[in-house]
Amino acid sequence: MRQQENYLLELDKETVKVLSPELRALIGYSIHSPFMGMVNGQHPLRLLDE
Repeated sequence: MRQQENYLLELDKETVKVLSPELRALIGYSIHSPFMGMVNGQHPLRLLDE
């Protein structure tokens, strides 16, 4: 489950891009099998490419 505060909405993309993969996972930019953590049917890291 996601943390109480949604960092996907809180932090801007430029800030998240410079974080380590471990920190990205801790703030919600990861998924757990099979689909827990998806954003609009996509892995949350795909949001950084938009």
